[in-house]
Amino acid sequence: MENIVNQIPNPWKGLQSYQENDIIYGRDDEIKLLYTKIANNIQTVVYGKSGIGKSSIINAGIIPRAKLDGMLPVSIRLAHTTENEQSATTPYVEQIFRRIKSEADKACAVLEEIVPHNAGHKETLWEMLHRYRIWKGEGNQRKPIVPLLLLDQFEEIFTLENDKKRVDEFFSELADLLNEIKPDYLTPADPDETDYTSSSVAKDSEAKSRNVFSRIANRKISTAPDYIETSDFRLVITLREDFLSYLERYTAYIPAMKQNRFPILPLNEEQAARIITEPIRNLIQPSVAELIIQRVTGRNDFKLDGIPEIEVNATLLSLYMEQLYERKKPSDNEITSELVVQSHDIIAKFYEDSISDIPNKNIEYLEERLVTNANRRNNVARTDLQSGGVSQEVLDSLINRKVLRQFSYGGDLRIEFIHDILCETVVNRKNQRKLNDLKKKNRLLYLLPAAIVLTSAVVLLFFWKPWQHDTLYNDNKIIPVRFFEDEIVHATNDFWRANLLIVAETPVGDDTLVNREINDRYKDSTLYISLDSVKRLHVQLAFGRSAFIDIDTILYPRDFSNNPNVWITIGKKKPKTINYSSTVFAAIDGVEFPLQNAVVIVRDKVLRSSDNGSVTIPLEEPLKENDIVYVVKEGFATVERRAGDILLDDTRIEPFQMQMDENHLLNFEKQCAELDSLLHDRNTEWNYWHKNFLDRRGFAFITPDSTHDRIVMVARVVESHGASRFTIKGLYYYINEYRKYEAMGHPHYAYRIFTGHMDRGRLKKGELEKKNFELESYNFINNRQTVTGIYQYTGIPKGDVRNSTEIIGTFGE
Repeated sequence: MENIVNQIPNPWKGLQSYQENDIIYGRDDEIKLLYTKIANNIQTVVYGKSGIGKSSIINAGIIPRAKLDGMLPVSIRLAHTTENEQSATTPYVEQIFRRIKSEADKACAVLEEIVPHNAGHKETLWEMLHRYRIWKGEGNQRKPIVPLLLLDQFEEIFTLENDKKRVDEFFSELADLLNEIKPDYLTPADPDETDYTSSSVAKDSEAKSRNVFSRIANRKISTAPDYIETSDFRLVITLREDFLSYLERYTAYIPAMKQNRFPILPLNEEQAARIITEPIRNLIQPSVAELIIQRVTGRNDFKLDGIPEIEVNATLLSLYMEQLYERKKPSDNEITSELVVQSHDIIAKFYEDSISDIPNKNIEYLEERLVTNANRRNNVARTDLQSGGVSQEVLDSLINRKVLRQFSYGGDLRIEFIHDILCETVVNRKNQRKLNDLKKKNRLLYLLPAAIVLTSAVVLLFFWKPWQHDTLYNDNKIIPVRFFEDEIVHATNDFWRANLLIVAETPVGDDTLVNREINDRYKDSTLYISLDSVKRLHVQLAFGRSAFIDIDTILYPRDFSNNPNVWITIGKKKPKTINYSSTVFAAIDGVEFPLQNAVVIVRDKVLRSSDNGSVTIPLEEPLKENDIVYVVKEGFATVERRAGDILLDDTRIEPFQMQMDENHLLNFEKQCAELDSLLHDRNTEWNYWHKNFLDRRGFAFITPDSTHDRIVMVARVVESHGASRFTIKGLYYYINEYRKYEAMGHPHYAYRIFTGHMDRGRLKKGELEKKNFELESYNFINNRQTVTGIYQYTGIPKGDVRNSTEIIGTFGE
């Protein structure tokens, strides 16, 4: 009988993004923090490197949470007019409206038009989002739904849109929307306003008035009674971090787009280990997981000890794991280190295997059309590719093999490579074709050298017996030498100069192939070297005394077997940092409360305070007296302090005291009062936890330092989803903490309110099914904890209570 492991579908997605119903591992913390930011801000910019998992986090992490909170997630990928397709494309506003209407229909929601469109003008984002409401349910059950607009792969507005005016107009509309400014064409003229059309002010600013944004400063916030005064929506923009600079051109007019940003950081090795080991328990042992990370990163200077040390490429890891799982034998119970060692050059091999039976002319045509001259992905209408000779069967086959992806784009079906990570392999193939073409054109010129090389090879074969060596023997093989700037060097556009030395060790001695000075102009060009009978290649890049990292590496023939390139990365040495430390707290009724997750902003650094309120600010240059430090936390007044006034010494900053918003505290106590009835109501709908409290058993709560406390938890059903799935809201508190605050006259300070959903396990074939749950809680100062555990068919829930870094207690049977 086939091993049961092989009956489980491959949990790793390779180059595909995770979708709404998928489980995404290793990103729990980012998803929680990001969702909190999205829920509390009208607009959020999510950015990260290509392939880091932005779309997966949105699809599998944010969208399900948004739906549970009653939002209407609307994923939107805007269609653009490209250099190859100059025909008019559907206006951006209409594209967004169509997607909202489509998702509302799927959710059985009503898109109600409150005000008709002003037919005398082209509809703008502000008008569209202020003249519709979205409802769900009927009668007393009718409730409004907040649309969550998710503009994915937003960098395409800069890379694919060929009409600069169209881009400016769209950002002008975004500025109106996010700045809550009613468009001019909807605002009646005010006879009392000064006429600037003939004034000297207008003449002096004539040049500025040409810009579509210059009119923003003189607008008025809308108070018209006919439109919805405040449209309730959330907007999320996701883009690659190397296009943030493009976005910066517009942030002067849209301040919120500069402030509310969330970086998706690279995976570290601890997250990578969870991604490897958690999808299928016991399939991969920790030691093998560590070996996989070494293979994916090329590094072994780390340990899986809970302390992050290195970065891991999320896309490469996902593809690597998908391919490992596919290569495992049906009889194997686990993925072994032997299989890992055998699986090298996985990306190039994946691509080559996937296209092996596709006609060369089709592949070459696709590679030319779907990768731009700047070596980036391009998307092309499916009909255009079929007109170019690629059959429907070939396209469908490559889509099924996860080489290409198809999506709806401006009403058309479009095709692109499934991920940017394939571009390097495609570019290598294109360059090799160019070299082969050059060889064919100059074939006669190569006849004499080829004869000499052949004669020399016969002599060497006789005397040197090269098969005894690990030697590359290729007929005049051309190897490209490419230079790549890392993110820091690329972003800062720094000048660099270095000496490049490439020495080939051959069976007859050393041969210097390159010995020359290069500089930053070479980043856009390629050097070519010829490797013939090479045992190894010694590559040195020496910058001298500078901020850049010298390179000294040895390459062997096996390094060129599937990837015939020499990649040289230009990187900067990490500067020494000065770590400034401080704490954030609130003083309430004479008691100091440490504030968790307060955002501290200094220069370009954005940091968060820990559970005990502490924060460390790493800076490459010392704080200056006039540097401003901002501290922001939901429910509190923003703190703005001058560094010269708060520096205690060279590395310490005096604590930041934040003042709570009274309305925030009143709202929290109002919620507590609504939930207090659960503590005294024996007929509450959700009585599994409540009953234990009434029986004076509560829940055993054991803290890590082995002291004992008791936790009281109660909850009520907010919404039922079938017989065993519930959306709940409730509270919990620790008895000793409750008694302390009760003596102060504020027992609610001990309360932690939680919301979320739980699945109750069922009885299946005589076995008790277990269901995992996760509930996030917050207290009156908005500090967060997470309750996770298992809920069985019978019995009471059991699990852990965590803060942001560790387990702080356990509860249950």
